[in-house]
Amino acid sequence: MKSILIGLDGIVPSLLEKFAAEGILPNLDKLMKAGSYGEILTPHPTLTASNWTSIATGAWPGTHGITDWNVHHPGEPLDIIHSGYNSDECSSEYLWNSAERGNKKCILLKYPASWPPTISTGIQVCGCGPTCSTYETHHIGNEAFFSTEILPMSYLLELVEVENMEPKVLQSNISLTPIKNIVGKGFETETRRTIQLIDKAVEYKLFVHNSCGEGFDKIVITNNQGDKITELKNGEWSNWVKEKFDLGEGIIEGTFRFKLLELSKDGKNIKLYSTDIKPTQGFTFPDAIGKDLVDRFGGFLEDPGFTTKILGLIDDETSIELMEYQNEWFGKASKHLIENYEWDLLFLHAHAADYTAHLYMNLIDPMSNPDEKTRNYHLNIFRRIYKSLDSMIGTILESAGKDTLVTIVSDHGQIAVQPQATRVDINHLLNQAELLSFKPDDEENEDDFPETIGPPKEVDWTKTKAVTQRSCHVYVNLKGRDPDGIVEPEEYEEIRDKIIETLLDYKHPKTGKRAFAMAMRNEDAKVLGSFGDKVGDIVYAWRPGYDHDNHGTTLSTAKSGIGSMGAILIMAGPGIKKGHRIESVRWLIDVAPTIAHLIDVPVPRNADGSIIYDILEDPDMKLKEKMRFKKELERWKTAFEKLSGISHTRNERL
Repeated sequence: MKSILIGLDGIVPSLLEKFAAEGILPNLDKLMKAGSYGEILTPHPTLTASNWTSIATGAWPGTHGITDWNVHHPGEPLDIIHSGYNSDECSSEYLWNSAERGNKKCILLKYPASWPPTISTGIQVCGCGPTCSTYETHHIGNEAFFSTEILPMSYLLELVEVENMEPKVLQSNISLTPIKNIVGKGFETETRRTIQLIDKAVEYKLFVHNSCGEGFDKIVITNNQGDKITELKNGEWSNWVKEKFDLGEGIIEGTFRFKLLELSKDGKNIKLYSTDIKPTQGFTFPDAIGKDLVDRFGGFLEDPGFTTKILGLIDDETSIELMEYQNEWFGKASKHLIENYEWDLLFLHAHAADYTAHLYMNLIDPMSNPDEKTRNYHLNIFRRIYKSLDSMIGTILESAGKDTLVTIVSDHGQIAVQPQATRVDINHLLNQAELLSFKPDDEENEDDFPETIGPPKEVDWTKTKAVTQRSCHVYVNLKGRDPDGIVEPEEYEEIRDKIIETLLDYKHPKTGKRAFAMAMRNEDAKVLGSFGDKVGDIVYAWRPGYDHDNHGTTLSTAKSGIGSMGAILIMAGPGIKKGHRIESVRWLIDVAPTIAHLIDVPVPRNADGSIIYDILEDPDMKLKEKMRFKKELERWKTAFEKLSGISHTRNERL
């Protein structure tokens, strides 16, 4: 039996059911009715890197070692972290590797935390995370925004009139600059992570045309040789442009495309967007697969304009178009790989629903947005993105075959943030509790209250007993363990008690309610899957709506407004109950063992999860198959013995 696992990052369970009932998700609705569906629990924290690794390994974060978005290595300074999207950080076996042990071939398409590749016989497309800039081979240049206004992270267009041109034509130079991540595969804290601009930018000329004499109506972009790259009117996208970039260590081909966002008739207001620049090779295994996919289906778009949308540089429509393109590309690429290469298991991850929730979740929930008109407007954005994901799934299933096991799973849900419950910087709480000290120039005024997270302050390690690190961990600065440690071992438990009290006693000044749902010792956090030497001394979780984001450090049981934090699971195919609602307590770590059981591949080594027997039509199916095989073997053995006896008698007579 073949298996397809499609990961839908950050799906909101209530919206999935709502849109399916409306009839706009025909493929997902069909799978839900033809199989088993429900909301299942996720390990803590409810984050992308750790949870997708748990899905692929069947292991708790404490077992596989990716315990957060980033990873802290024991023995290193407490302000140093490493990317959780690096497969080298995973200490458990992935399902695709256990499948290879069973002589199966796998296809991976943008599965998080799976790069560098660990497969040896299959195909892989990318596999870092929400952005691939951590790996230089996956990233050439960032998104670019060109404007006649001075805007953040944008390039100023300085227009001059072209002489002897009628109707009037304006001209400006534009450039796309390659970048280089200085730190490379592992990186320090986000505040320390830097990139380097490459001197050898690619230069283009932008011409603004008044083609009909009635106002400026189009732009033309040419290279320095005068060759036209694209011609655009308002709202139009260019085709994918292929360009050679000099990264200082060799020439590499990259792809990108433009969109003209705004062009006023007087030519005074121009806004031009360029996607990030991705290479045509180097992001797949084997390497030649990448160029073939780019040639067939267009550029590989890893980041669909998330950063520029947050900054307000691109509009809703452009953001939606980018995500729709990404989903369409995933569908076409998967279909092509299924139809043209040998395979047994396919793993695909699509991030669009998560991006959408980060951008608009607070705008669709009545708890955080009382205006019905704007709620409905943004809810329609969710409809478009979910519909696009459903279409992607339909494209893939066209080539899957009826006897294929299909698994649709998410890594977490989403909840809206209460507008009055702005997140507090925990390091400031620790500072107020006299557990953490900032350098003298960074000491906050006594009247300041840390209601929001501001610019990072530099820690004075000579006076700091505890510090928060990553999403949900507080570390004791322990002497003998941590390089800057000042806390004596005999003080350890006292300091941990004080940290827990500081967090649990804290009441938000605007709501008057306690902001933390949980703060516990790392040994107690085993019940949430967070354990081992890559977990903080204290693990905490915010109450629903008090985190700064729509997911991450709330518990997987959290519900608030129309959202919930649990993951969705749909399984359909041979041996799966039809129309079954999963009501039992199940975890993401149960997905891999269940798939392995159904398709007869080894369960990944180090897996902690178990088979979800309550979704199986016949839980004893495999046992019965073994018994039938045993009886058949016995029958053949008896027949062989009889045949041997007859042959022996005949030989004696001769």
